[in-house]
This record gives sequence, C-alpha cells and structure tokens, in this order.
Amino acid sequence: MSDVISRSSSAVAAEAWGTVPLSALAERIMVGIASAATHAYRAKGIPMFRNQNIKAGYLDDGDLLFIAPEYESAFKNKRLRAGDLLTMRTGYPGVTAIVPGCYEHAQSFTTLITRPKKDCIHSLFLCYYINSEFGKKFFEQSQIGGAQKNVNASTLRGMPVPLPPRIEQKAIAATLSDVDALTAGLERLIAKKRDIKQAAMQQLLTGQTRLKGFTGDWEIKTLGDMVEKVVGGGTPSRSNPAFWGHGIPWVTVKDFSTFHPRQAQECITKIGLSNSASNLIPAGTLITSTRMALGKALVYEVDVAINQDLKALYVKSCVNVQFLYYWFEHNRPSINDLGSGSTVKGISLAELKRLPFPRLSLPEQAAIATVLSDMDADLSALESRLAKTRAIKQGMMQELLTGRTRLVDSLEQAPVSTMEPAEGRKANVYFMRSVLAAEIVDQLHDEPTFGHVKFEKMMFLAEHLCQVDTGSHYARKAAGPLDRQALHSIDSQLRKQAWFDVRKENGRYRYIPLEKRGGHRSYFDRYFAPIRTQLSEILETFRSWETERCEIVATLYAAWNDLLKEKGVASDDLIVHEVLNNWHESKQRTPEERWLKALGWMREKGYVPGPVAEPIAR
Repeated sequence: MSDVISRSSSAVAAEAWGTVPLSALAERIMVGIASAATHAYRAKGIPMFRNQNIKAGYLDDGDLLFIAPEYESAFKNKRLRAGDLLTMRTGYPGVTAIVPGCYEHAQSFTTLITRPKKDCIHSLFLCYYINSEFGKKFFEQSQIGGAQKNVNASTLRGMPVPLPPRIEQKAIAATLSDVDALTAGLERLIAKKRDIKQAAMQQLLTGQTRLKGFTGDWEIKTLGDMVEKVVGGGTPSRSNPAFWGHGIPWVTVKDFSTFHPRQAQECITKIGLSNSASNLIPAGTLITSTRMALGKALVYEVDVAINQDLKALYVKSCVNVQFLYYWFEHNRPSINDLGSGSTVKGISLAELKRLPFPRLSLPEQAAIATVLSDMDADLSALESRLAKTRAIKQGMMQELLTGRTRLVDSLEQAPVSTMEPAEGRKANVYFMRSVLAAEIVDQLHDEPTFGHVKFEKMMFLAEHLCQVDTGSHYARKAAGPLDRQALHSIDSQLRKQAWFDVRKENGRYRYIPLEKRGGHRSYFDRYFAPIRTQLSEILETFRSWETERCEIVATLYAAWNDLLKEKGVASDDLIVHEVLNNWHESKQRTPEERWLKALGWMREKGYVPGPVAEPIAR
C-alpha cells in the first residue's frame, strides 16, 4: 500500500475517516462557572480563564483572574484538566484553546469546556479542527440569541467531527504545530525589529547618535521654517458621476490604513479635479492629516488628489522628504496629543508649523532616511513572509483536515533519532533539509547532467523559489551559491537513511539509490505538502539543463536577492555588475550578454526574488 493516498482518491480517504458528533469523542462537554461573586476575586488564588484569555490554539494568561479557594471548592466538577479545550460561547463563538498542564485544576468563567476521550481523539487535532474554516462555519450556523450571540453546550455536542486514525490525527496536529511555531517565530522577530527601528528613530532623528562621517551641532528650527507652502484639498460633488471613476487617485484618511504607493481607495476624473477644491499633488510630496490620524504621513509614487482633511507639505530644498516622513512617524504621538475636538480630533496648521524641527545637512538627512528605509524594507519582507506562511497554513488545513492529502501511518513508527534528533529543534530543521534534498535527488538522479554541483544549485533555487527555510547559509563561490557544510550533512543523512549514496565516478559525484529509496516521501508530505507542485515544476524546468546553465540562474538569483536586501533596488545592469565584480573572478569568463539573457528568461518565468532572504556571505 502506498504511503500516501493520492489526490485522486481523496474523496474515498475522507469518507473512510467517518464523521461523528463531538459528544461521541468527549468525556464531558459543559459550561464553566456560570457566575462568580465579586467577593470571591483575589489577587492570588485559583486561576479563572475568561473569553478574553482564549486565543486560537492557546490561552493568554496576561489578564488572568483569580478566585478564592473556598469559593472555588463548590465547583469541583468544573475544574479543568490538561488537554481540555476551552471554547468561547459569546463574542467570537468557536475560538478554541487547549489547557496546558500548568493550569491543571484551574477554572473558567462561562466558557465551553470539552474533555476529549484520549483513546480516540487527539486534543490538538480537535483544537485545530474547531478553529478551522469548517469549525467556524458550524458556529456561524449554530449561534442563537439576539444582540449577544452565543452557542450552548448542547449545540456543541452535535458538532460533526471527522475521525481519522489517531496516529494520523497526531501527525496532522504535529504538522500544523510546526507551521504555528514558524509563524510565532516570525511574529517575535517582527516585533523585535520594530522595537529596534523605534530605538533607531529615537537615536538618529534627535541627534543622540550620529552616523559615521557626520559631525557638528544641529540647529533647531520649526517645521514651518522648512516648508515652502502647504496645499489642502477638497471633495468633488458626489451627485455628479462624471467627477468620479478611473483617473486620479483621490486620497483620504481611509488610505492611511490601506496605503499603497500607487493607488487610493477612490479615484476622481480630471473634470472632478477641476470642479472641486482638490489639488493635484505631485509624486514624492509628503501628505499628512490635520483631522483624524494625526501625525501620520504618506508619500506617493504617483500624482494624487487629496480631500479637505489632508495637507500636502511642499518643503524647501534643504529638506529631504524621506527624512521628513520618518520625522512624522517618530513624532506622531506628540502630534496626536496636540489634537483637540469632542468627537473627532484635529490640529490647526499653525500648531503643526510651530513644532520643533532639526536642521541638518541634506547628506546626513539622506543617510538617516536610508538606514530607516532599509529597516522598513526588512520588516516588509518579514511581514510578507508571515502572510505567506499564514496562507500556507490555511491551505494545509484545507488539505489535511478533509483528507484530501493524507499523512502516512508510518510517521508514528519513525525512530526518535530521525523525527526529533538529539540536538533538538534545530537538528530537526536539518533533517527537514535532507528530506527536501532526497525529493530533489529522487526526481533527478537518473539525469546524465545531475551531480553534486547541479544538486546544490537545485537546493538553492528550491529553497528560495518555494520560500523554504532549511537553515542553509550559502556563500559566494566559483560555482555559484554554495553551503559546503550543508552539502556534507545532506550526503551523510541520505546515506544514513539508506535513501541514496554519493559516489565519485569518472571524476564526478553521482547519487546511487539504496534499499530504502522513497522512504523520505512520508516526511516530505508532512513537511512540504504545500510546495509539492511548485517544486516539481521547478525541477522539471531544469531537468535536462547542463550544470553551467543552472549555476548562472542560481548566481543571478543570489546577486539579485542581495541587492534588494542591501539597496532596495536591482536593475539588470546592477545585478550583472554585482556578479561580475563582487562575486568570484571566474564569473567574468561568462559574457555579459549571456547573463542579461538569463535575467530576461528568469523574469519571464517568474523566477525572481520574493520576500528577501539574508544576504549571501562574501
């Protein structure tokens, strides 16, 4: 029997699981303490979770209540156990978290409590299912009540739940948990980098820290001293359809929350512009709000019109607009504090102009703006990667929780040294890397062009084009990006698992299938199911290519990626210059026109850097 049930038989797979009501899978489904007397609350005591503590998949104990032990003793039958699920009844009915072991015997206030039967349902699998789109749909259809919608315990008991074998539940839960761990890591990294940027703004925009090469005191002027003129805007009549439609982006406060540098939520026509108080604001002009969203600023890459709540600041030649943008970002809290108004906060133009503004040289302004802009680019890349990871998880849940993609039974029998190596989580990333490598080798090892060097280029391109992080650290070498340590580790792991051996024949390395060839597939489907199709397409593209052509594409991609990371821009000329002058001297043997032709092919195929990875070591 195949390790993985094919997509064509997915319907049969899902049907084979069966669907049962949640009541059949739970020891108890009940509601927590229905009311708590005010006198029972304590600074310390028995923890009691509420709706606001329940997040999708975990409990947030940042705002935890405590009740007196003598009061709690009357509700012994409501005490929580490790592995119980807590589900919101009201507010956002259906959001579910797992009770960790450290909160065994805690209580909850009016939440739904599900105690799974450990012999037939895995708590984490059930938690993922209830929080999935399938669970959300059930709760949306099951809510009762008027203004305060809720779901009761009897309704939850009837929730239909798919029931794969418990061994597969565990594998699904572990797979989704891996993605959650990656997401959490990205969220922590983004938060850390935001804090670093805030600290950098505080230091650089106030002169507390000076960049290398800049000296001398700053002169403190006012914002008004730096502005040549201020232009306001207006709103064309809504009653005339000729004023609205495709044409000029028309910016309002709403666009501050959905900013796109080349478009706005609404557009007006040239006729609408000429028949209103609005003005055409040239690209590169700073726009800020004097009513709502005080202190926020935008700079568009295209000409735009603005409404009456916004002001465009035309600055003098001594001001760098990008520096001014970051000055607004840093001073936003104080600008907002200056605002007044009973319902909507506003600030007068006179007050705005009186704000103190530093006068420093244009080169220093530009240097500061570049540092902060690089930080923003880094944050943007991480946020894009986070969004992509979340989207991948949604796709995985659709596949795994319906049985369209099946995880293998053999996962449970895998040796501990393979699934969770002694070096811990980091080592598991390296095992995942060897699984990806095994899939590449499995698909290409018969090709006469496939050897060590081409394999390394395929690993690099697969990791980057599929946005997979395997812990590799590539360096700029003669044969293109290379991680020699990772290559040795992969070869060792392939041999250890008896999937492939690496032998030198006629002066080149070849991959030879061993007795357990194909044994990697169960792990591949666990770790890399979402990229299966994309990876196959990439490998098919390069299948018959000679090594040198693969090396050219990988090198160009690496140089391109590094330029985006370091400078934020990467024209074809810049990329080729980077390869020929800042890589290995052997790259100069390839004619410049061949590099440029390869870049054109990469753009056509879409083989271009997405979220920017770390630069390759020089």
